[in-house]
Amino acid sequence: MDIITRKDENYFLHDHCRKISGSRLYEDFAETRAGRLLEALDQVEQNGLDSVRVQFRQIEGKLWEIKISVHRVFYVLIGREEMVVLHAYKKQGQKLPIKERETAIKRMKEVMS
Repeated sequence: MDIITRKDENYFLHDHCRKISGSRLYEDFAETRAGRLLEALDQVEQNGLDSVRVQFRQIEGKLWEIKISVHRVFYVLIGREEMVVLHAYKKQGQKLPIKERETAIKRMKEVMS
């Protein structure tokens, strides 16, 4: 499965990883939360939806969520083998924040158009 992490030069996932890792370079943060997040997404890329240590959940229509530890990554599948990452955030409560959901839906509409 191919994972696309940008659309029109917006690096949704990379921005999230920078927020949780500070100014460290990607090569230097394999042991950080951001490194574990990217490692889990790498497993999804290699093993598809059969990946271990990640959970998948449908949010609405074609919008899906990957649960990786305390992180949530919204994505949409294009065809069978292409996953477009739309938005990522750190979960801090029980419910899905409306702002995070609306951001993901807005980006999904941009990707699907």
